[in-house]
Amino acid sequence: MLGVVVQNDSGLLFGLAIVVTGCSLAALWLNRGTIPGFRHRLEARHA
Repeated sequence: MLGVVVQNDSGLLFGLAIVVTGCSLAALWLNRGTIPGFRHRLEARHA
């Protein structure tokens, strides 16, 4: 257990926040070519 409990939810809120963050990062990565400026930053980083 991570020890993050809000109103006795046994860490469910924290767990769901982690899931949402992971899904958001996955969606960002999968659509990285269609986001203006994001692709340019990645290419500049690896050059």
